[in-house]
Amino acid sequence: LGRPLFWRLPIFFAYRLLSLPARRPIAWWKDSMSKYGELSRTDGHSKWFLQRTLTEHDKTMDDPWMQMIYKQCFTVKQYAEWLARNHAVFEMMEKSVSSETLPEVHDVDLLRTTALETDLRQLLGADWKAEAETMARDSLATRRYLEHLEADASSQHLLLAHHFLQYNAVLSGGSYLGKMVSEKLSLVRGAPGVAFYAFRGVDAGKEAA
Repeated sequence: LGRPLFWRLPIFFAYRLLSLPARRPIAWWKDSMSKYGELSRTDGHSKWFLQRTLTEHDKTMDDPWMQMIYKQCFTVKQYAEWLARNHAVFEMMEKSVSSETLPEVHDVDLLRTTALETDLRQLLGADWKAEAETMARDSLATRRYLEHLEADASSQHLLLAHHFLQYNAVLSGGSYLGKMVSEKLSLVRGAPGVAFYAFRGVDAGKEAA
């Protein structure tokens, strides 16, 4: 990939977008929910990348924001802020990824921008867009990531790294997060508010590891 992208693009970057009080790590999440380490030892197209990002991935699972989702003790506003920052990233990335720029991996069923907009409209109301833009802009980590993404968009290899990071995050760990959020908000899987985690053609429990 040329540059060591994995040093400046943390796995599941959005997990660190909120400055929240530190909490005790939840070790069971690592033991029972993450298959990342197991996959890093399995032959496949992603093995090289998984091996070099395993440490960063494990750190995100102890992040205070992730622990708040595990414990279902977050507020709707905090969750909306997280979605708003994800929306800013996916919107920019999906403007760059197409059947022409990344034909080998482009799939319209992966696209998350519309799902995120559905969720934000449900949580923030009809005027969600302006509020979501402010939420994303107020996050230094989000602004920095967007700057990296914009700079990398001209390189097919670097754009592919972003593509792998973001969609893999939602398809794998995101399936469990979606379950936790759905229970907290009393929403069924894929309903407005948690549409971000539901992919067309992928049944519950059949998401990527």
